[in-house]
Amino acid sequence: MAHSTDPARPPVFISYRRRDTANVAGRLADRLAQEHGEDRVFLDVDSTQIGADVVSEVRRRIRASGVLVMLIGYRWHGPRVTGPRLHDPEDVVRIEIEEARRFGVPVVPVLVDGAPMPSATQLPPSIQDVARLAAARLRYDMFRYDVVPLLETIRRILGARAGSGRPRGTGRSRGGGRVRRARPRRRRRGARTAPCPTHPADAGPR
Repeated sequence: MAHSTDPARPPVFISYRRRDTANVAGRLADRLAQEHGEDRVFLDVDSTQIGADVVSEVRRRIRASGVLVMLIGYRWHGPRVTGPRLHDPEDVVRIEIEEARRFGVPVVPVLVDGAPMPSATQLPPSIQDVARLAAARLRYDMFRYDVVPLLETIRRILGARAGSGRPRGTGRSRGGGRVRRARPRRRRRGARTAPCPTHPADAGPR
């Protein structure tokens, strides 16, 4: 399939945990690259240079992105002996989501292989509003079918943001909190999206 080479169309950022949804993340990245081009898809394994500061690179990439696709599997919370990894302020997955919310980057939650959508009480305060977003679903064995509506949602979001010419990285604060948005999101029929972090080795931040 021929892919888009429109430089005005912002990239797609895929947020996931390696031990949770790496197989689906790779398939989705390949499918998005076919349509948008490899340089318009950020997946940490392929996109982060060796020796780079992972968190700084994540923040830079998210601020330039048009949408963050958040893959949620059964291990997404990242349990540790001391508690869920997601509640660690240094957790890179958490940082990814916080940065997207802060800079008004739409977030599309994707539930992988039947994983449930987390409730607000399961999330850190800085990203609890993510629990209100409607989610897409992806099943590994039904990937070719499930990915179609997800790709359409991503296509629509990117097209709208590229056409609006809205500058990125200029979010407004909400109630003085640390999570900020660029503007309120509109709800549409079907999958609702709203401006809703890497995956070094599992011993690392992911």
